[in-house]
Amino acid sequence: MSRTGQDVGAFSLAKAIRSVRKRILGQHAVTGLTLLALISIAVACGSGNASKSTPTQRPSVVLPTVTLPALPSGSADQTGLLIYVDPIAQQTISLNLSTGERRVVPGIVPSAGAFMIADCTDDGRLIAYTNSAISQQASTVSFLGEGAPGKSIELKGSIQGMALSPAGDRLAITVGGIAVPHLELLDVQSGATTVLPSGKGIPGSARWSPDGQRLVVDVNNNGISDIYVLDVPASSISKISSRPSAETPDWSPDGRTIVFSAGDERGGLPQIYAVDPDGKNEHKLTASAPEKYSPRWSRDGSLIAYAGIVTVPVASSRPARLHNQAIWVARADGTNELPVTDVKLDAAPLAWCLQGPWLQ
Repeated sequence: MSRTGQDVGAFSLAKAIRSVRKRILGQHAVTGLTLLALISIAVACGSGNASKSTPTQRPSVVLPTVTLPALPSGSADQTGLLIYVDPIAQQTISLNLSTGERRVVPGIVPSAGAFMIADCTDDGRLIAYTNSAISQQASTVSFLGEGAPGKSIELKGSIQGMALSPAGDRLAITVGGIAVPHLELLDVQSGATTVLPSGKGIPGSARWSPDGQRLVVDVNNNGISDIYVLDVPASSISKISSRPSAETPDWSPDGRTIVFSAGDERGGLPQIYAVDPDGKNEHKLTASAPEKYSPRWSRDGSLIAYAGIVTVPVASSRPARLHNQAIWVARADGTNELPVTDVKLDAAPLAWCLQGPWLQ
């Protein structure tokens, strides 16, 4: 059966990951690439509809058909706004879970055929973002908000992951494309870069500790992905988890817990796990049916958002679904899991950001 232009563009995160893993294998003779490198590759999903819209008349935001998690009024001041891409409308959206309000972020426009990565400072005053196409030989990082550099910063290679330091002065960037995948530290004001150690293998997207001294990152070595903590001043790196397919970690706002996606010894679907920064107290948080990737802590540490993929059985009377990924939100202990976007969006969380001057 032939597919429409929209169907061809409507890749879920999982399908895109498989494609890029093959690409990396061919270019560098190694396997694997972390899932966070593709967070929001679904920007390209709506390419079929996008051609029917004009810059001044875009489709409206697609609303979920499910109930949002119950939160106290005004709690967005603590949890932050959940930022994601609506690939059908080709818009970046901020979701206030306490009110259900979804607002378009006017200064951050997704590009068709690219995937978006974004992150913000702890206080919400500054946000950094990039539209990075896998085939590009160069990438551009742009900024919005207070203290933003006067111009965008261009880097060689394709940005596969990006994290803005709590103070907003540095970006931890995973670079791939024409270059052998590696981690770089970018000075936001000067544009100078420094290569960071990441052990043997392909690094995924790193995330900062709240004190801005360490990074947590997954590293894929010959198809085996483990979680590491990198001490930036000391340039030392240590493994904290070696669960099957351990990927896409994030550091809690209080600095005490790291969450990540991983499988289990029995080959079960990827779920969300938690571990202390020293590798102790590792435990499973979620157990529901969707596959789970790219967990992101809310700003107050009370919630975790992640990309949840609804799988289709191998033997099924229904045709396979092209659109099968939503953003889910759960409590910090993994309970009360609820989707907050429709699966037809194939959306994934970009970041939790306190409201700032970038949202006008």
